[in-house]
Amino acid sequence: MIAADVLEHFQDLSFPVSVIKRWLKNDGRLYTSLPTENWIYTSLRKVFGVQKPEDHYHTGYEVERYLQSNGFKPIRKKFVPLVIICFLYS
Repeated sequence: MIAADVLEHFQDLSFPVSVIKRWLKNDGRLYTSLPTENWIYTSLRKVFGVQKPEDHYHTGYEVERYLQSNGFKPIRKKFVPLVIICFLYS
């Protein structure tokens, strides 16, 4: 089952997590994609005057902790940091 960029939008995580647990087989896997909130994003928001989206109730870390406290065991974690693309001109 995939929950891509969705769980942080629920103010109360108990409902979506209970539904996921009910739908997931005993040996099933849940793949998540969660927001990356770190000092880089916080700093860039301040520099550009952009506010964190109002419908992001939880950070990725909070969602992970909630899932683990409800019986989910992390298998693998991968961070995709802010990508800076550099163009070289000759």
